[in-house]
Amino acid sequence: MKNIFKERRTLPIYGGRKKIINTIKSNATTIIIGETGCGKTTQVPQYIWESKLLKRSKNKSLSPSRCMVGITQPRRVAAITLSNRVAEEMNSGVGELVGYSIRFDDRTSKKTRVKFMTDGILLREAMLDPLLSQYRIIVLDEAHERTVNTDILLALLKRIQKKRFEIAKKHDELNKRNTNNKDQKEELKSKTNQTKLKQEKENKKGKGTKKGKENKNKNKNENENEKEKTETNFGELKIVVMSATLDADQFSEYFNFAPVLYVSGRQHPIDLYYLPEPEPDYLDTVLTCILQCHLLEKEGGDILAFLTGQEEIEMAKKLLKRRARNLPISARPLEVRTLFSALHPDKQMRAFGPTKQQDARKVILSTNIAETSVTITGVRIVVDSGLVKQKARDSKAGIDRLEIVEISKESARQRMGRAGRENTGKCFRIYTEDYYHSMKETRIPEIQRTEMADILLKLIALGIPNIFELDLIDKPKVSAVRAGLKLLLRLKALNKKMQLTSLGDTMSKFPCHPMLASVLIKSAELGCLSDILTVVSLLSVQSIFFTPRGKREKVNEIKSYFASEFGDHITYLNVFETWAREGRSKKWCTENFINWRSMRRVILIRQQLQDYCVQFSLMKEEECLNLDEMRSIFNKISGNISKDKRVEAIRKTFCYGFFTNYAELQTDKTYKTSSGKIVKIHPSSVLSQIKPPSVIFNELVKTKNDYIRDVMSVRRSWVDEAVPNFLN
Repeated sequence: MKNIFKERRTLPIYGGRKKIINTIKSNATTIIIGETGCGKTTQVPQYIWESKLLKRSKNKSLSPSRCMVGITQPRRVAAITLSNRVAEEMNSGVGELVGYSIRFDDRTSKKTRVKFMTDGILLREAMLDPLLSQYRIIVLDEAHERTVNTDILLALLKRIQKKRFEIAKKHDELNKRNTNNKDQKEELKSKTNQTKLKQEKENKKGKGTKKGKENKNKNKNENENEKEKTETNFGELKIVVMSATLDADQFSEYFNFAPVLYVSGRQHPIDLYYLPEPEPDYLDTVLTCILQCHLLEKEGGDILAFLTGQEEIEMAKKLLKRRARNLPISARPLEVRTLFSALHPDKQMRAFGPTKQQDARKVILSTNIAETSVTITGVRIVVDSGLVKQKARDSKAGIDRLEIVEISKESARQRMGRAGRENTGKCFRIYTEDYYHSMKETRIPEIQRTEMADILLKLIALGIPNIFELDLIDKPKVSAVRAGLKLLLRLKALNKKMQLTSLGDTMSKFPCHPMLASVLIKSAELGCLSDILTVVSLLSVQSIFFTPRGKREKVNEIKSYFASEFGDHITYLNVFETWAREGRSKKWCTENFINWRSMRRVILIRQQLQDYCVQFSLMKEEECLNLDEMRSIFNKISGNISKDKRVEAIRKTFCYGFFTNYAELQTDKTYKTSSGKIVKIHPSSVLSQIKPPSVIFNELVKTKNDYIRDVMSVRRSWVDEAVPNFLN
């Protein structure tokens, strides 16, 4: 503990701790801009706890809530690693004084006062508890990432803060009035006693009294006070917004000119290198750069390489391991770790741990998750591909698409900064200097480039029917909002007056997109809920297949065994049921090129969705399947289900949620979507060669062509039945 205390005192933020606490105490909202490495994320929550800002008030009108500080993070891995670190520094076990909450994993208890969580978790909590009564202070970290959840939370917190202030003020006024009333009662009591004595004297003289006359105002104030005490007082809510890079003026003005505190970082000099000319194969260049750095950089330090996504990272890992075998015998061992959001938390932690061999160098292949959210110690070399995978709204097609795009200058600077956290470092940008200067300064907020139906449904369920009445930093596009409302109307989540229906209310409570929620609810009516639970869970993870370099033919051969003529959804279900029959074996997954981690996540998602279905009376508790029961049932089913009657029910059910993702085959073997966009079936789909007359798909991916992925054949008549006149 002495070493931890000493280390905390050496952080750049330590010198400003008193000013930070005094500013938080004196203001409703505080903005902290701290360079990467200054210690803001781990230290500010501790300063808040140590300063007694969370101490229960002596004000008797305050509700005895838990008085927590909640710290949001855009990513799960950050919430876990930060809670582990802060728990260690506060001499607490995770789940005691310090805890975290992410999807499928809640490590908090009644003792928890410092709670790390994803922004999505806090948003769901706000739906269940509109005043966020458990929290005294909310810290929004990494606000510059501008995710949809973060932007919506900023606006909601601003409303909640105002509401709780008004309630607290009203209770203060009531307390003062009650105190005054108490004094008035004493005075009235004294006067009443005097009046009684006078009346007794008058009665003796025979003057009499008016018995019917009463003091109607006697309890008037008390009754008024009781009427006004309709809302529980949880005290004022304080907000702290933190970021490494943020438009401070914009955020300060947004929060009524809140004070801005700046904290310098602990940055060491970094040598920066660009490519002299563009390279056509950036992945090959990244791998070559990593190996050259490993051989030529003798000073030590680990290597952090930024790539675009899980599939690319897993491919790069296999290639790198293969090429590392050809390194000279004199070269140090090279250990490759990976880091991306879909990776199981236990696997993510390996990126932060030490190497197995004492003299080995660690290479971390990561998405932009490592830009600001987490700190990986020991990194002195950064290799930046200059690219990121993100969702973009295709307004013409009316759907989101995944595409690889260039990063912003802001992101490039953040990536470079990772090399200079502990010592001098080097950053190799796998692009030219001219390319860097052509980049946009900051990223486009997600709320301006994504589909809006999901967030609109949640806001309407919260009692906010018009998103434009919400005080957002940046407004969404009108066309995206209009399209989102139109989709919710067609899904019957809203009525013609744009009010929430009972169906929409149920849909809003599912932790998935309204299209998937609609499919789940409809499946209960069509008698295929158990299958749909599995398929929806399979669609909620990254690809369950992986393809090692040089093994594509073998993978295709194995995939053909599971393949269904009806498409990918049924193929995935075949894989899942076979895996269940094999006892959920990791060895079986490896032999069949199945991602075991993804399959484990499917189980967690399915269990959660099943619990919601019971909660909403879509299924009875005795109908729920645990893992052993699944295996027993699937053992009775021989082979794949492609010819089974269950298939038609599954395909038909998806038409009720995915009618906007409908496409028909054209004479040139392409497909035209319901919005008129020309697309092709992705080569990875089992339907890429079959090409049925009409299909629905899960997502649109833009690479060299516009591809539809996760494709299933359907009949046009099913779509017409589900949403009459939609295709006309």
